[in-house]
Amino acid sequence: MSGGGPSSAHARRPGGPLRIRIPAGIRTGQVIRLREFGAPGRHGGAPGNLYVTVHVDD
Repeated sequence: MSGGGPSSAHARRPGGPLRIRIPAGIRTGQVIRLREFGAPGRHGGAPGNLYVTVHVDD
């Protein structure tokens, strides 16, 4: 990332687009957990977590 500061990314998911804040200093292979942005739970339960694996271009 340019300058090593925080950044953001956009992603698509079945529920619609999602904007993700990427913390400064993150490296390729690290995982960001987004609580309750995953698939809906069974029988009307709360949604699960969405895990995003980061790839940083130099």
